[in-house]
Amino acid sequence: MSQQSGEVDEVTKLSLFLFLLWVGSLVFGLLNVDLIGSIVMGTLLGPQLASFVPETKALNLLGIMGLSMLVMESGLNLSVDKLKRIGLKACLLAVIGAVVPSVLCFVVMYGLLGYDVGSSVTSGVSLAATSIGMATHLLKHFNMFESELGSLISMSAMVDDIIALVSMVLLQVIVGDSSSSSSSSPSSSSSSSIVWPILRPIVVSLGVMILGAILYVVMPRLFSLVSSRFPR
Repeated sequence: MSQQSGEVDEVTKLSLFLFLLWVGSLVFGLLNVDLIGSIVMGTLLGPQLASFVPETKALNLLGIMGLSMLVMESGLNLSVDKLKRIGLKACLLAVIGAVVPSVLCFVVMYGLLGYDVGSSVTSGVSLAATSIGMATHLLKHFNMFESELGSLISMSAMVDDIIALVSMVLLQVIVGDSSSSSSSSPSSSSSSSIVWPILRPIVVSLGVMILGAILYVVMPRLFSLVSSRFPR
């Protein structure tokens, strides 16, 4: 009986949390910033403050799934013709959006605040990422998701996130290797053992792009072949 009552309490708390989340979005939606309302309510009711939200791991998993769907929706909105028109501009914007915040943060952290190089670089790289989920939500809210500008923003945000993720993996490998090498004696195979972890994210990213180019050429021909063999 106590287990059933505990489950009812969890469901009640979850329902109340979702209701308050909706209320926060509704209130902030009056200022056209409903996403900020969700962030504020999640922060207030989350484990860091009120700790009211039940099953935070499950909700985090649902959030990751929803973010993956938003990223996939952004990719579905990009056609090959749009990529040809705005691809170079989007990549340039992504590089600027990743490099400029990282450099400025490094200068402030290292030059003005006196932090060490490792902490300054880590802070700079953490600012390189762009929230593709938030960008997609805002573009859809203002009916700009399928426009030329919306496609440019979506593509630049995706490329920016790729640069940030690769940078974070490289930084993690380098920092982890430096800490392990300082605590252990150097060996002749240590240099070769860190080459692949550093090159892996770059190789995987290039492999995905090459695979996408191959599928772009192969899949239309495969579909036409299947349609000719099995007409409706």
